[in-house]
Amino acid sequence: SKVFTADDEHSFIVNFSERGVYQFTRANAEGDGVSLLVAAPEYPFVKTVKGMIQPLRYITTRTEFSNINDAMDPKKELDAFWFNLAGNAERARESIHTYYSRVEMANFFFTSDRVGWRTDRGLVYIIYGPPNTVTRNIHGETWIYNEKNNVMSVEFNFYKVYNSLSENNYILTRSGGFKSSWYRAIDNWRQGRIF
Repeated sequence: SKVFTADDEHSFIVNFSERGVYQFTRANAEGDGVSLLVAAPEYPFVKTVKGMIQPLRYITTRTEFSNINDAMDPKKELDAFWFNLAGNAERARESIHTYYSRVEMANFFFTSDRVGWRTDRGLVYIIYGPPNTVTRNIHGETWIYNEKNNVMSVEFNFYKVYNSLSENNYILTRSGGFKSSWYRAIDNWRQGRIF
């Protein structure tokens, strides 16, 4: 529960029974207010098995994700997934550390009207890591991996979407040209090689 103060004389308590975005608007001509994202108690960190499973949807097959998510012992399935990808315990630990560090960084920097790892910038950041170059303007951001104008470089353009819930909402301009780079990056993760 959270206590809100409307003014010097009025306050109210709100109990949040479910995770999600809550928006409170004053009944005045401006209609101003506040939006809150209610996330897991450990958010933006990833500290539970349940918190570790959901972001795996980016690198798992549907079957793998279902097997982990629906398992009697999800921790055991999760460990087996990472071990099978990496091939040994040391590489598995390194992959786990890198992957979930990126999930946490995405939560810190890209949260908008949803948790950071579920945003387009979060998705790209988790799979590719920090970009080599970022350029920003009032309309969006461009992330470049590798060197600009290099044949092997990948460029992601995110355009800013204005809404009443967040000023941090950016959407990826999707292109078929990303496919080969994307599949290569996912394949690297699935072979225990950090991209």
